[in-house]
Amino acid sequence: MLAAALALLARTAPAQIFVPGDLNDDSSFNIVDDSVLRRALASLPPGITQTCISLPGDLNADSAFDALDSSVARSALVGLPPGISQICADADADDDGFEPADGDCDDTNPLVNPAAYDFIGNGLDDDCAGGIDTPRALCDIGLPSNASSAMSYALALDLCQTAIESPPANERTWGVISGAFTFASDSGTPSSLARSIRPSFGTNNFVRFGSAMTVLSTGRAASVGQTNPSHAAFQTGSDLANTSGVPADWLAANGGTPPVAPGCPDAAFGL
Repeated sequence: MLAAALALLARTAPAQIFVPGDLNDDSSFNIVDDSVLRRALASLPPGITQTCISLPGDLNADSAFDALDSSVARSALVGLPPGISQICADADADDDGFEPADGDCDDTNPLVNPAAYDFIGNGLDDDCAGGIDTPRALCDIGLPSNASSAMSYALALDLCQTAIESPPANERTWGVISGAFTFASDSGTPSSLARSIRPSFGTNNFVRFGSAMTVLSTGRAASVGQTNPSHAAFQTGSDLANTSGVPADWLAANGGTPPVAPGCPDAAFGL
């Protein structure tokens, strides 16, 4: 517990420390937290000039902020060590996982933080990069129409940024973690003819940003005149010799039987 508290204390700037009141995560601020806090403060490095303890409003975790919380606060704060110089607001007021010390430039909006996607046109510095509406990156130039990597199709969707699952706190961000082509059953690989990367598709579908778009089809992913893969008439269809079982979780959620609209024949699914 002491090690965890020290790790938390060390996260912020050396001149000021923000400490959550509930250091042992038991949903209350009490004598146990006071003991942990005393030991943590005694081990702080030199140069800490101010320590600020952050207390939630509902100190006794009864889902209300009332006179009982005031009583708990008075009892808990009486014995605080002299290193605590003030009571402050919640260091992560919007509960988005980022504090101002982590670079959160608007701690009242959970959609604004260093890991957020910067939406163009909303007038906000969503990702706290220092400017409103950071220009979107271009990453779809030169992609082959018959690319084999699923990540290439993510690039054609203008998903230029990658991320890792469960990163360290200071490396959290949005992005594509991984990509793969699978059947709905999560087993097997669909035909490569059913996907492509194109500058356009037919006479009315054009790229809206960058130079490419992703095309996914139940037949050949090509319009007239396009190659790799090449076009085949849509009316007669193309048998790509691929079938898929029903996703197990979806089937289980429907009592083991695919739902059918009244008056329609039973659904036929590949196995």
